[in-house]
Amino acid sequence: MRVQLVTPAPRASRSGNRLTALRWAGQLRSLRHAARVREALDDAPADLLVTLHAEKSADALLEWKRRDPHAPAALILTGTDLYAHDELSQLALQTCEQADRVVVLQPGALERLPAALHARVRCVPQSALPPHGPPPRSTEHFDVVCLAHLRPVKDPLLLARAARLAPADSKLRVRLAGASYDEQLAAAVRRESDDNPRFEWLGPLTRSAALRLLASAHLLAITSHNEGGPAVVPEAAACGVGVVSTDMAAARALLGADHPGLYPVGDFEALAHALQRAELDPAYFDALTRRSLALQPEVDPARERERIAQLVAELTS
Repeated sequence: MRVQLVTPAPRASRSGNRLTALRWAGQLRSLRHAARVREALDDAPADLLVTLHAEKSADALLEWKRRDPHAPAALILTGTDLYAHDELSQLALQTCEQADRVVVLQPGALERLPAALHARVRCVPQSALPPHGPPPRSTEHFDVVCLAHLRPVKDPLLLARAARLAPADSKLRVRLAGASYDEQLAAAVRRESDDNPRFEWLGPLTRSAALRLLASAHLLAITSHNEGGPAVVPEAAACGVGVVSTDMAAARALLGADHPGLYPVGDFEALAHALQRAELDPAYFDALTRRSLALQPEVDPARERERIAQLVAELTS
């Protein structure tokens, strides 16, 4: 089967949307389908359309259905679709109604959608694998990593502010990896990296380098105000790295509402407390690690591939 995946994220982008499209393309190819990723719908023959982002890919889905109303199409909802507003935009809802299946990346996203859409929604959690030959963890530092591009919604300076509250004898070192999407924010991060001895901004990394950084860390910190289904959570699970995260809907859905590493959005003092506790309290650190290890079966690429296969079968039967 010929599948076209449309994502608004350009070829060189390291955004989550682009990585999701590429991962799906790889899974579809492993299922013996011909899959290609484009930024817009093209004229090449295709049997199935998969689009990411209800608003930015709306034109692609509408044009696909205009060409052939019976041609199957799936829409993968992104964090911007689900959480950028108090509710889905009218355009996003219209695009959902055009799709034969609507895909969400974590089960909690279902509550953001009208009941009338629930019958066509399918949840396909993201998968991940650890890097080959993971690097050892530092014994000189207690390393906390944040993998986030510099955008206000990611609140990338929150971790640096928390690090400033660490006691003088702490081994805490926090490192942020991500590309600059906001020059004013990037300038502030550069200044913080220069002035804060516990904080380092590493800039954009390749995916393999980012995974190795994550695998070498003691903890992953998520500082976002909101996200749709942060891919870094399955990556942390695959690497066996515990997670502390803002208490947002996507984190609760992926990690559990009772996850011991959740803290209020924007609260750097609460984050600082969680980091100090993880460094000094082995039982707490182990509890965070065990939560990630428990997620490993769910993030197995074979499970994601099985769910994609089921989705394709539904759409083409």
